[in-house]
This record gives sequence, C-alpha cells and structure tokens, in this order.
Amino acid sequence: MNKNSYLETLLEVSNLENKKKIADAEKILEKLLNEHYQNWLVLLFCGYNKFLAKKLDEALIFFFSASELNEAVYTLWNDSRYDMRIRMRSRECSIALRNHFTNLHSNCVREFTDSNRILNSIWTRTHNQKYKFPNETRRPQLFYIPDLSDDTFFDPKTFNWYDSYQSIKDSLQEEYQSIKPLLQEMQHPYLDKNFYAPSGLENLTGSSDWSSVDLYKQGFKNKDLCNNLRQTFNFLDSVPTYNLKNGPEEIFLSRLKGNSSIPIHYGESNHSLTVHIPLEVHPQSGIVVV
Repeated sequence: MNKNSYLETLLEVSNLENKKKIADAEKILEKLLNEHYQNWLVLLFCGYNKFLAKKLDEALIFFFSASELNEAVYTLWNDSRYDMRIRMRSRECSIALRNHFTNLHSNCVREFTDSNRILNSIWTRTHNQKYKFPNETRRPQLFYIPDLSDDTFFDPKTFNWYDSYQSIKDSLQEEYQSIKPLLQEMQHPYLDKNFYAPSGLENLTGSSDWSSVDLYKQGFKNKDLCNNLRQTFNFLDSVPTYNLKNGPEEIFLSRLKGNSSIPIHYGESNHSLTVHIPLEVHPQSGIVVV
C-alpha cells in the first residue's frame, strides 16, 4: 500500500468515527496496522480509536508506540501546518500520555519516605501541568529537580579528580590520537535522525557535523574500545560519575566538524553536571556558557 492509499484509509476511518461508527473504523485500522505497524500516524489513529471506544489502556499503548517513533505527537496539536484531524488526535494523545506518566511518577515516588523534592520534580517533556522555570535559559530537556543550585559553571579545580586529570592529560590525548582512524570508522551522528530535537538543534539530527563515539551508553561500557583506551577508561573509573545499574549513564567522545556549531542548549537534567574534557581543539574553537 502506497502513502496515498493509507492516508485515504485514515481519512475513511476519520469519517466513520465522525458518524459514531467506532467499531467499523476499528476493523479497518486492524487491517491497516498489519502493513503499517511502524507508522506513527497509523498508531496515532489506532490510539484515538481505542480512546473513543473507551479502551483507555489499549489507547495508551498505541499512543506511546506512536510517540516512540515520533516524539512530536505530543505537540503536533499546536502546529498549524498539520491537518486538524491529526492535530485533534495529537491533543488527545498528549493529554493521555502526560496524565499517565505524571501519575506514574507520583505513585512511584510516594512509596518512598523523605522524597518531597523528587515528588515535586517534573519530566519536562511529559508533565501534565504548566510550569514556569526560574530561568528559561536553563530548561532541562528531560527531568527537572527544583531547589538545586542554579550555577552555570563550576571551577574544575574544586573537584577531587582534577589533579589526577592534570597529571595524565597528555597521555589521554596521545592515546586518543593513536586510534583516531578507528574512532573515525566508529563515529555516528550524536543526535539520531529520529531524535525529536529541541528548538535550534533540528539541523543536527542525523548529521555528521556533530558525531560521537560512545564510551558508556545507558550504563554499558563499549568493550570494543577497552584495550585501545586503557588509560582513558581507568581515569573515568576514578571519577564520581552519574551511574545507572551497570555504569555511567553516558560518556562519549564528541567531534564537531570544522565550521560547524552547536546552538545554545541545556542538558537533559539538572541533577548532574556535564564535564567537557578537551582532546583536540582548534585554536578558533570554544564553548560559551550562558
């Protein structure tokens, strides 16, 4: 089925739902889903159909699946470039998922004592209430904990690993240079092409202008590099990193192509600090902290 065909089918589904023929629309969507089970728009329509049928648990599954393929479903309802039938379904999807995830957070955290700060924290992409950040230029992309320090820069000399880094930084740079060809083969766009980037970063999704090689990802070490970057990994093991169960959440080698730039942005959360360690820097390159 080509693109126009499935869009025509979704239009038929919408017309049936407008006539309150929810079950008839559901049958058509079931057939369409067999061929387009990884199409976010089809999943969005399926979720809305389940919502109309008051099958809310099933609606959430479809809405979440759609958001995994295209995180923009949370905000399309506010985008005039899209057809109103898509915007209407996006709105119900956004409300349903935001309420679900906000309630899930509250119910989970309430099980623990002395957790008011985390209870009052918000998942910035899925929170179900309006929230004004104390400083709009410091708006985390994922998770915000209130009442933490709002400093933008910390003197590295105040950290207990700084002296250790200073003593081996030349060795780390030499180690990096020694396997640079291998790293160039392993690098990939830091922002995946399907990543829903915050405003200003859209042009870098799927782009080789900003590439990376993972050392740790979601707590797992890149074992393919352990032998090549022994000193680097030994040093990282001595640093108090933000860890998941198995190891640091994310540590990577970042490469920015010449004459490229990364727009001003904020990290995923304010619960941990981001450390940039220079390995190879052009004299005219730099970082701006605002």
